[in-house]
Amino acid sequence: MTVLWTGLLTYILMWFMKTYVGIDVSPECEEKGLDIVQIGEQAYDEILAPILDLGLDVLTAKLIDAAQSGDLTRTKLYVQGGAKPELGDYDGRTPLHLAAAGGHIEIMKFLRMQHGVNIHAVDRYGNTPLHDAIENNHKETVRWLKAQGAVMTADSGYVKDRDILQAAAEGNVEELKWRIKTDANVVNSEDYDRRTALHVSSSEGHQAIVRELLRNGANVHAVDRWGLTAYQCAIKGKHQYVFFYLIFVI
Repeated sequence: MTVLWTGLLTYILMWFMKTYVGIDVSPECEEKGLDIVQIGEQAYDEILAPILDLGLDVLTAKLIDAAQSGDLTRTKLYVQGGAKPELGDYDGRTPLHLAAAGGHIEIMKFLRMQHGVNIHAVDRYGNTPLHDAIENNHKETVRWLKAQGAVMTADSGYVKDRDILQAAAEGNVEELKWRIKTDANVVNSEDYDRRTALHVSSSEGHQAIVRELLRNGANVHAVDRWGLTAYQCAIKGKHQYVFFYLIFVI
């Protein structure tokens, strides 16, 4: 009887509170803390304590690790604890770089929208978060960054022939597009075996890459050091769709 009476009365009270008063707080209120929102004062010095306990460098490192692993809860906790989201690691890569590389859009939105992190931040290699998103082929992340006005920055030494060949081998369309946009001459660049990006993508069966290369003027008649063309590489790799596509273009 006690259990039934307690359960029934609790249910009635909770229903009344939920209907007429409300039992939940907004995410913004929860993040700021009920003490600040409802009382106007901070009950505990939550910002100073982690910095004194861990130090700013350690706290920043933990924030970067949380952003890289996609842990939004920990990211918010470390920022609230005093970590500076605009600081980077030893390579100058900020939490936004790492979140972009992992495709963690929610973390990026948190860092950008609520803390105004610089979306054009550059690491010591000259790369921005947009570069990291493109290099790891996170299409949704790339679209979001571009919508925010993000740009790609790279020093002249970073754009190399091997990068477009690697993008072609991996089937990374976003990376390939950026390489071509940065330097249109890399479309027909060759490796030590005189293989172009078209050879590599045909061998791997990446039809989307083949289509993008042809759209940008890739030479379908180029031969490698074994005398093979791209469509012969497609035959050798048994990629019939790529083969028929190349034959149709030829």
